[in-house]
Amino acid sequence: MRYFGRKSSKLISKYIESYSEQGEILLDPFAGSGSSIEVALKLSRRAIYNDLNPVAVIMAKANLLRKETKIELSKKYRYLYMINGKEVVYYVWEGDKIIRAKLSNGEIIGYQGSDYEGDIPYWYPKDPMYYNNNRPFIKKGKINSVDEFFTRRNLLILSEILNEIPKDEKALATFIATLYKASKMERERYGYFGVPAYWIPKRRVEKNPYLIFEKTLEMINKKGYEKTEGDISKVLNGEADITFLNVDAKRLPVQDNSVDLVVTDPPFYDEIQYFELFYLATSWLRLKLDFDNEIIVNHNRGKDEKRYLSDLEKAVKEIHRVLKKDKYAIIMFHEESEEKVKEIKDILSSFFTITKQDTTEMRQRSIGHRGGRILEIFVMKKG
Repeated sequence: MRYFGRKSSKLISKYIESYSEQGEILLDPFAGSGSSIEVALKLSRRAIYNDLNPVAVIMAKANLLRKETKIELSKKYRYLYMINGKEVVYYVWEGDKIIRAKLSNGEIIGYQGSDYEGDIPYWYPKDPMYYNNNRPFIKKGKINSVDEFFTRRNLLILSEILNEIPKDEKALATFIATLYKASKMERERYGYFGVPAYWIPKRRVEKNPYLIFEKTLEMINKKGYEKTEGDISKVLNGEADITFLNVDAKRLPVQDNSVDLVVTDPPFYDEIQYFELFYLATSWLRLKLDFDNEIIVNHNRGKDEKRYLSDLEKAVKEIHRVLKKDKYAIIMFHEESEEKVKEIKDILSSFFTITKQDTTEMRQRSIGHRGGRILEIFVMKKG
């Protein structure tokens, strides 16, 4: 699944190798996809992963831990993706009409079809794209509820798959990735989420969820490392390689002066509304998002820049508390506004000595709605 703002392994490796030793403990309190944790494990460090987003934790576990899950789908509704005895990879929609189809043999044919109109015997989410205060999600586009992201055909098949699969991380991560690829956001050549917002293009593809799930499961089963997972005490004592937390970064259940290095990339102002973008997945999995404690600027939730800076300061204070004396924290922000960079720098310097400030340009497409690619990296020492 696409994770906006993911940093390259090469970039992260440079800092981990420069500011820690093998066997030491790395913490990422805003770990997201787990890229920093993955590099740490590769470089023989122990790791504490944390993210407030429960879907991020599922995806990270599936990608970082080696475990194989075997699933045979019953495919009761496979006939909905069949034309003349051949399996359909996807249908192409133009507005409210199907205009062609791609078959499993690679053939693309003109085709006039329609959506499924029968009953759906399984549960599926209909959660509204609105907050409890009745204000809309900033990134909801023209969608009012989660079920509107899917054709009825794919609602039927996705709900069937969810009803059948085990609820371990590999299976759930596969389902999450399938959700987005089988949604109306999927474009024929460019995938979904070209920008960090929900939107449904006029020309879109309706992909076969069975094929997506099977292909994704095969890929996810190949991911992961032979590492030992345990609780925080076991990681700190050297009895485990990694622990996963799903808590507020302002209140970490980590001992004082216990971490050797922090490498993290906190949410930056209003650049990416992470919780809104993962709401689609949490609705299907019946998971709760802790919107109150997300560190973000979102005026529809009454979270302004003053609240963001206050919350970020509390998180930085926690980083300072758990880091050992004379050890380093590497904090990355992508922003081109000198004023905002100064606000962040003032918070960091109130707790740490900033020994270095690097500026680099991210290679991936622009991050966030402001389109910035500049990455500011602060290297800080705890005195």
